[in-house]
Amino acid sequence: MLRINIVYQNKNMPADVLPPIDSPDGAYTVTWSRLPLAGVDAVVYFNHYTFDRRIHQRVCPDALKILYMYEPPAIDPMQYTRRVWKQFDAVLTWNTYLTESSSAFTFEAGAYFDLPYCSDYGVPMREAVDPKDREKAICQICGDKYSLSVEEIYSERRRVARWFHENASTRMDVFGRPPMEVPNYRGECGDKAEIMARYRYALCFENTWHPLWTRGYLTEKILDCMASGTIPVYYGCSNIEELVPPDCFIDYRKFNDLKELDALLLSMTDDEYAGYARRMQSFVREYNAPVRHSAFRLYETVAVVCSRPLDPKKGYPEDYAALSSFNGKLRLAAMRILLPYHRFVYPAFAMVRVAKKRITK
Repeated sequence: MLRINIVYQNKNMPADVLPPIDSPDGAYTVTWSRLPLAGVDAVVYFNHYTFDRRIHQRVCPDALKILYMYEPPAIDPMQYTRRVWKQFDAVLTWNTYLTESSSAFTFEAGAYFDLPYCSDYGVPMREAVDPKDREKAICQICGDKYSLSVEEIYSERRRVARWFHENASTRMDVFGRPPMEVPNYRGECGDKAEIMARYRYALCFENTWHPLWTRGYLTEKILDCMASGTIPVYYGCSNIEELVPPDCFIDYRKFNDLKELDALLLSMTDDEYAGYARRMQSFVREYNAPVRHSAFRLYETVAVVCSRPLDPKKGYPEDYAALSSFNGKLRLAAMRILLPYHRFVYPAFAMVRVAKKRITK
């Protein structure tokens, strides 16, 4: 049986090591942990900062090193460089620019509905959607985040929220973890599905937009909207029209200004909204989102990668460092300065927690 270890340093993890998960056919077993485990065949590192070559070499020297680039460059630009890629035996990514440019990259969709530490990640499909049950308003569910990247669109979320509050005929309500610096903030999210079910529209902005570095960046944000029957006003994935039918969402890029968007939302009839709802539900079923975005899909991809012979001569395309602007290069330099925190401080705290638990037992 193939033994897979997924290293994920996230505050939502309920323990330092989670119970193993076996594949239905018994071909592999998967264990999630904050630090790499001994006696495994492959270690998947969620984002490059969870990887420390010396720890890997000491704990599991014979295990394959697999990088999963889950976050986009606006969040973690350093892992989009050849310097990082060359440290791994394989690289998984949703970025189709990379997967189409080199066999060194393997496509993995991401946006998992069934992560082992998060039981209510996905929004259930609503079979019946009645326009009369929906407010002719738009909601936004997000965190109030910031980034120094020129590719970020966190600031655009705030700009749109303020504009709708001050100028629009269509009401916008914003939900998320406080503090939120917008005047139309309505409190914490609570049940995401229940909140979405009250609105006809949802502002659905990813963390970032870039013509190359967000190709294939399809996340739970738009899938959750469509499953709930709430029309997404979408901005993020640069080739979204290749992944989702254009008549299933409202493309934010097509509007000259927010007045045009407000006018469209206000003028949409019940029949037009019902048509969107039918097309969205049909797409989610045909696309088979629960399967395509299951964590087991990730496990299967890792199993396939482990079964392939390694290519020592694999080539890499131009990376983020080569193709980015001055701002991107500046952020890469800053990330290199901050890297010791992720490489040493966080693992040190994780090891202390493990030691304390062993002592108390």
